[in-house]
Amino acid sequence: MAIPKPTLVLSLLALLFSIASLSAHAGVSIRLAGPDIAAICDKSLDRQFCLNYLQSTPGISAADLKGSGLIVLNSARAEASGTESYVKGLLAKAANPKQKEAYKTCLSNYDDAVGNIEAARESMSGGDYNGANIQASAAQENADTCDGGVKGTELSGKNQHLVKVLGIVLIIANRLLGG
Repeated sequence: MAIPKPTLVLSLLALLFSIASLSAHAGVSIRLAGPDIAAICDKSLDRQFCLNYLQSTPGISAADLKGSGLIVLNSARAEASGTESYVKGLLAKAANPKQKEAYKTCLSNYDDAVGNIEAARESMSGGDYNGANIQASAAQENADTCDGGVKGTELSGKNQHLVKVLGIVLIIANRLLGG
C-alpha cells in the first residue's frame, strides 16, 4: 500500500522539525558561515575591516557564534597586552614631559583594558553576554582614552585597531543576546 503524498510530506516536515528541535535542546550550535560573518559586519562601523578580520582570523570559520566571540576576545587580549608592552617601551624612551604623561595615561588605560577584556572573556565563556558586552565596551573606552593624547602616532593606530576589534565583540555579544 502506497503512502499518500500529502501524508509523506507532512511526515518528513514533522521529522525535520523534531531533529531541529532536538538539536537546539541538545546544545548543538551552528557554525559561523559566510552569511553570518556578513551579517555581523553589516552592523560594524568599518564593514571592510570586520570582513577582513573575521575571514582571516584562524578558527573563526569552524567556530559557532560564542566560540567566535571568544576567539576575537583572545586576539584582542593578545593585542592589548602587546600594546601595553609597546607603551612601556615608549615611556622608557620619552624625554618630553607632556609625551611622558600621555604614555603614563596610556599604560594605565591598557592595564585596565587587558583586565576588562579578560573579564569579557570570562563573561562570554559563562554565557553572560550582557556582561561581555559591558566589559568589551569598557576596554574600547580604555583604548579611546589613550588615543586622546597620542593622535597621529603609531600608538593611535594600535588604539583604533583594538577599538574596531572590540566592536566586533560587541556585535557578537548582542547577537548572542538575541539582538
